[in-house]
Amino acid sequence: MRISEEELEAKLKENPELKMENPLPRLATALEKRKSTNKYNAQRTWSELCQRTFDSRAEARRGEELRLLELAGDIRELRYQIPFVLCVKPKITITIDFFYRRFGLNEPFYEDVKGVLTRDSRTKLAWLQQKYSIEVKLSK
Repeated sequence: MRISEEELEAKLKENPELKMENPLPRLATALEKRKSTNKYNAQRTWSELCQRTFDSRAEARRGEELRLLELAGDIRELRYQIPFVLCVKPKITITIDFFYRRFGLNEPFYEDVKGVLTRDSRTKLAWLQQKYSIEVKLSK
């Protein structure tokens, strides 16, 4: 049942405790909060040094440390977000945050930043090690 604007104004005058507030500002604020964080409250962070967006502040901090090490000449071939296919059907993948090589050593180093180590990520890391013989260093 719809009422006219005049009827609504009359009802509001009769009952001053009734308030009609606009819900849109609250909804916009809630949606903005929802976009900026994920399930574990990680916030996407832009790094001027690396010229890229990272999935969390911790990952951005580690990415900047590695970039500075690369600029200093301690490491080489720094790459970000390296995907691996663990299973084709159904398609299951894992993305490791960083890859680099240290000068003087030819072996590759893989690093992943994890704020929360879930069962799913532990399973995928074990699967990655078994399938590709890749050891991933975890950091917080």
